[in-house]
Amino acid sequence: MQKVHNLLFLFAGLQTIAQGSVTSEEGQGNHMDRSNPFGIPYGFVCSAQCSPTCNYTWTMDRQTVHGKELDLLLKGLVKNKILTCEAKNPATGKTEKISRTLSVTVGPSSPKIVGPDAVAVGVRHRFVCLAYCSPGCSYTWTKDNQTTSDPISVSPVSPAPAIANQPYSLKCGGTKAQASIQWKMDYYPLIMTSRVSLSAHNTTLTFSPLLQSDGGLYQCVATEGQIVIQSPGYEVYVNYGPVQTGIIQPGIGPVGRHYFLKLGSQSMLWCSADCYPLCSYTWFLNGKKIATGYSVTFATVTRADLGTLTCVAKNSVTGLSSSAETVLNLPDGPSNITISGPNSVEVGIPSTFECLADCSPPCDYTWTAF
Repeated sequence: MQKVHNLLFLFAGLQTIAQGSVTSEEGQGNHMDRSNPFGIPYGFVCSAQCSPTCNYTWTMDRQTVHGKELDLLLKGLVKNKILTCEAKNPATGKTEKISRTLSVTVGPSSPKIVGPDAVAVGVRHRFVCLAYCSPGCSYTWTKDNQTTSDPISVSPVSPAPAIANQPYSLKCGGTKAQASIQWKMDYYPLIMTSRVSLSAHNTTLTFSPLLQSDGGLYQCVATEGQIVIQSPGYEVYVNYGPVQTGIIQPGIGPVGRHYFLKLGSQSMLWCSADCYPLCSYTWFLNGKKIATGYSVTFATVTRADLGTLTCVAKNSVTGLSSSAETVLNLPDGPSNITISGPNSVEVGIPSTFECLADCSPPCDYTWTAF
């Protein structure tokens, strides 16, 4: 594999159309995979049917950008990215999201065949095909209208998905028994640890357990005599989460154990969790299901909206779920205001006074001396 240089590329021109809800032009749903060839300009446009016109927010790597269109500039080869667009109606507060998993591809370019220029009858010869690719290319040889594919390849030992905190193994297939095998991750030699180990003859790579950071492109390199053969890359997508589940007030941040509503007002809350693939969300108020999706809106707050609000995030691949909750209350007070401290003071001697009141949430206090 040729050395991967530090490269600069621009995405521009991929369109997502939303009608009613944010929907991909390629089919219904809120999460899709998309491969983006390196060196070709791409763009991103998010649109939805809204009245009045929606506001749009893009999110990637926990960074946000506002606006309907997005030009994404990335430096060098990167791992897969999840790009999310949120459309929000400023009048109703209703929001919808769509996400794409973006993978960066390069090549094939600069292909070449390594081997002898002349062959002798009855003598076995070895030829190697090389190309610059990301993920690693697959190779097919053709001779006299007969074809053969990659001599070696990386594949999972089990068809089960790669899930964080569970054992996971990859195997290098197609090698000869006497071959010397090495492993690479994202084009660099893979370092073995007590958690990442190899079987006899290095044919099987095992994670005990797999971590989120283990996601990437894996290749095995077999050396047979003077011949070095590198497999195509196999991309490991680590499914994980939900973790860090929380309830958020848009534009403000995480809510605490109590969240205060005002009668007759409108209020919206979001549920957030770190997941791959994206989690589904379900909302419960006092144990009763009231909404699905990452947001819940109280159009006109009444006393029936008070109580314990719970958001449950679930990952359909890992089978795991996590919840967060807050208690919805009405603000109360101030009442029963008291001042504690001495009834008289002396010049030059400090005195301490304390103001107390029954308030929910806690009151702010201002002192005035006459």
